[in-house]
Amino acid sequence: MGLDAVIFCNCVETKKLKVPHPFPRLLYTLNDGRPVIRSNDAAKIAAHDAWMALPPCKHEDMMVDGCSLGNASGAGFIYEVLSSAQKPLRTKLPILLNKVFYSGTHCGDFLTLAQVRGLDVELKQLRKLKLTDLGIATRDVKWITEIIVSLTRLVKVAQKVGKPIAF
Repeated sequence: MGLDAVIFCNCVETKKLKVPHPFPRLLYTLNDGRPVIRSNDAAKIAAHDAWMALPPCKHEDMMVDGCSLGNASGAGFIYEVLSSAQKPLRTKLPILLNKVFYSGTHCGDFLTLAQVRGLDVELKQLRKLKLTDLGIATRDVKWITEIIVSLTRLVKVAQKVGKPIAF
């Protein structure tokens, strides 16, 4: 099990669906950006699930972007590296440490758009640093840099579509 981050598309909100929902009045979007149906009726839930599987828009699983942030131990390693890096830099990384890498397997939570903007600031700070100067082994710098690049891409996409980053 690992840590994945996704951004759901805004096709429901912008009415860019290729296939209409079978129960449009019951369709709504969760705080994490995922479209769901407001019903306890098993047949309606099954119809919604079948609609989601079509896919109803140009995005597979209604996700506009996503990435893997590593397995549980890798996410824990990044947490430790970033945690130790913030001390000598006198830099705070509260979103990366408390919302993204606090657990290598968290799921069902998300970053609000305000938190996405804060994450953007933290990532900009990290991109300015020479990671080897923080005591990070050269072999790990490439991997951590790839994670920073992936998160930076997700931040831009989330801001563009106005949706949270979900885990």
